Amino acid sequence: MRMKIFKAAVFSFLISVSSFAYDNLFIFGDSLSDVGNAPNTQDLNLNGRWSNGYVWCEYLAQKLNVNTAGASKNYSDGDKFANGNINFAYGGGMTSWGTTSIAGILSVDEQIYGEKGPLGNVKDATLGFDRYETNFGKDDLVAVWAGANNLFFAGTILIKEDYVGTAKKAANDMLSNLSHLIDKGAENILILNLPDIGLTPCYKDSETDRANASLFSETFNDTLAKGLKILMLANADIDFICIDMYSMFNEILAEPAAYGFDFTTTCLLDAYNNENLPSEYEAAQYLFYDDVHPTTAGHKMLADLIYAQIIPEPSTYAICFGFFALSLAILRKKFLKKI
Repeated sequence: MRMKIFKAAVFSFLISVSSFAYDNLFIFGDSLSDVGNAPNTQDLNLNGRWSNGYVWCEYLAQKLNVNTAGASKNYSDGDKFANGNINFAYGGGMTSWGTTSIAGILSVDEQIYGEKGPLGNVKDATLGFDRYETNFGKDDLVAVWAGANNLFFAGTILIKEDYVGTAKKAANDMLSNLSHLIDKGAENILILNLPDIGLTPCYKDSETDRANASLFSETFNDTLAKGLKILMLANADIDFICIDMYSMFNEILAEPAAYGFDFTTTCLLDAYNNENLPSEYEAAQYLFYDDVHPTTAGHKMLADLIYAQIIPEPSTYAICFGFFALSLAILRKKFLKKI
């Protein structure tokens, strides 16, 4: 069994030398991880994905040598755990019950327990991971990435203009979701924070909206980091693998050419449509597929960077901070200020 490592700080980039074999990769989240539960109908999508090809968790599954998690939407059709339908992410999913739940889009808590309603007091056995009536295995990897839709789809349930309050609630929802996963036996949890949503093409034309989206991202990440520190202290036997997507995206946006991207302020769908199809090479030059989602090239890049960190520490309690060699001290200083 993999030795459990307590990571003294979260969202630090981990540097190590050997890989570990997981049995399964479970996915909970939103459109960034969805492989068809809530199909995308935009041009150039691949079988309903919110991208023009595979998304990060599919590439990651390949690198981890586990079965790629398939869509898990056919709840009433008798799908079984053995079918590999273990990607529960829904495009539009919020961190907890909200406006998109009304539209039939499962929030992250519903993806886990299948509970519906603002208080989660009505349980539908055909929804969520809980329908399998089993716990996660000790060598399963459980990945969670969500939060942006609480900004995008605040509607009447949340106060959209209260970016700080909305972000704090979303982060606290995620901490509750992580506790639920631990209750269901998750021992290896991969948690990703939010990139700077204000730097996506969605907000390129409005300085005010861009600033508010950035404020939401920063508040969400700060709240999540502080809560995770407490959660990790209370669960020292759980392997929390925390990925700082905020810093990772900023690194890519700062030097896109170093990662093979020529276009980061415009998106693939702005330049092409089904009557003017791009070549594979041309599409790979874009970081963004639409105004908020990465292209499959972007997803693959993220998976490569994430994979480099889903490996055991070289020694117990050995913590290595930073992202690339030149960024180690800078990122550590920034992170420690948050907590």
